[in-house]
Amino acid sequence: MEYENALNFLLFSYFGFEDGVDGIKNGNDKIPYLCARRAYLDLARTVKYKYSSSVLDNMSAKKSRNEDKNEAAAFKTAKNYMIDEMCQKMLCPVEEKHCCDNEFADWHEKKCKDIKDNMNKAIYETNEPNNCIIKDKAFTYGQAQKWLNMTLKYMWLLDMLPEGLTKESLHIPIDSYIIDAVKSNAIEYGLGIKTGPSAASWSKWDDYGAYRDYQNAAGKTIREKYGLSPIEWEGKAWMATAKDKSN
Repeated sequence: MEYENALNFLLFSYFGFEDGVDGIKNGNDKIPYLCARRAYLDLARTVKYKYSSSVLDNMSAKKSRNEDKNEAAAFKTAKNYMIDEMCQKMLCPVEEKHCCDNEFADWHEKKCKDIKDNMNKAIYETNEPNNCIIKDKAFTYGQAQKWLNMTLKYMWLLDMLPEGLTKESLHIPIDSYIIDAVKSNAIEYGLGIKTGPSAASWSKWDDYGAYRDYQNAAGKTIREKYGLSPIEWEGKAWMATAKDKSN
């Protein structure tokens, strides 16, 4: 009972999931959306919006002009709507491709493009409040893969992957820690692959073909060297890198 209470607390505090373990057992349909909302936070700091959170706080302050308050409120509404809409359809089919093992490669590429295109509809070019993203800092494939791959990782950890999709198909969520682990021979679960992006550039990566080649090369080495699926390796490698950086 204490273990279940602890898990219920983590589900609520991390995902905002109010129904706890029983909701997972019953296949609650809120889970994909909540996983996608949580996954967005894993890349949110890399998204270059028209206004930062600190600027919005200043615009919303009591002593600010009404025009600034109204602009801040309109911007927050537009931004939240954009993110919410993407989370709602994160695992939906794209161009008749579905989130299942035998269609996953095509679906993943099309879904990343869908995420990128929808986020970039909000590029800031005028003073309209629903134009959220700075034009020369457009949303990239690197950010899209992180959002999508972390959503699926969370669903896998909760044992809630969509029907027809298994862990064997899941991609590695690429970030600076994973790039370091792929390059490293010095840490546990390192792969020693020296090619690929620098650790600082994952959110700027905007070539899906290069991303796919990187995933395939890492996945092949992971299976040969450790006998794990890529998503199983990712958690172990991420923690090993985090421990190495903390020493």
